[in-house]
Amino acid sequence: MRKQNGDTLIEVMIALAIIGSVIAISYATASRALRTGRAAQERTEAVKFVESQVESLKVVASTKKQTLFANSPSLVVEPTFCVDSATNIYTENALPADVIADGLVTNTTGAPTAGQVYHFKCAVGQDARYKLSIVRTCDASFKCTFVVRARWERIGGGKDEVAVYYRLHRDMF
Repeated sequence: MRKQNGDTLIEVMIALAIIGSVIAISYATASRALRTGRAAQERTEAVKFVESQVESLKVVASTKKQTLFANSPSLVVEPTFCVDSATNIYTENALPADVIADGLVTNTTGAPTAGQVYHFKCAVGQDARYKLSIVRTCDASFKCTFVVRARWERIGGGKDEVAVYYRLHRDMF
């Protein structure tokens, strides 16, 4: 009988299958970790923009109280709007809040156009990716709840949203 040296073909194929499985599992884990990290980064950016809107809203409430809390149609801001860092208010074509919440179309010209939802000043971030909106609802005593939202298209596909509820009363300022 001859002495057997080396590995048989079956042993080599089993070793390759094990190595292939380990590589596939490693790739899937790394890919999932990358997607999770990217989603966390997007959400962190969105929270930053929403917090900025809340801070701008506080400034508007203290400097332009009549505009923010008035109930006269000639003085009140539209139900859906956004605020820039200079406390300028930009309305979003007077569309209902549910349309604003569901749409991600940006008005790039500044003029209202059918089918365009967000005012171009309300689109922030890289490639104007995050669409900001503030929806105001007030009761008879001027206690107003503001829902500040940031919506965006995720890099991997689909939409995501961050919303913060903020309550202000006209007499606070």
